[in-house]
Amino acid sequence: APSSAFTARFTPQITSSSVVGNDRGLPLIIGSDLRNLSKTALTTPSNKRAIAVNQDPAAYPPRLVAKVNGHNGAHQIWVRPMQNGDVAAALINTGSAAIDLTLELRGVLCVACGDAAMVEDLWGTDPPVLAKGAFTAKGVRPHETVLLRLSLVK
Repeated sequence: APSSAFTARFTPQITSSSVVGNDRGLPLIIGSDLRNLSKTALTTPSNKRAIAVNQDPAAYPPRLVAKVNGHNGAHQIWVRPMQNGDVAAALINTGSAAIDLTLELRGVLCVACGDAAMVEDLWGTDPPVLAKGAFTAKGVRPHETVLLRLSLVK
């Protein structure tokens, strides 16, 4: 059965695409006066764990592993390998209703790695959880993104 956890998270779709989708290690650019940004707008540039994904030295391109446009919800799941063997994942609800999003771990970690990982929610404050087979983010709101870091369990 899929693991599930992490209920507190927030960021617009564009934020995670700029973190996980950055395939060249480019810096995040803010075209506004930082003194006037809301707390919400500062979510990404003040999150050291998200910036670490964005600035990973390997700068591997992200890969789309799931895209659904249907009556039961629209979503995309992107993954990006990192230099140390971890994998960053963005689970994006592109639809208009809250849905559960499931990331199947087999083949996402590496071909011969199995299907168990420690999963860390990069927007949240909860400690990482062990996921075997799959990880499910429950109740992902419309246009919300769950940003994860997966560490292989050996």
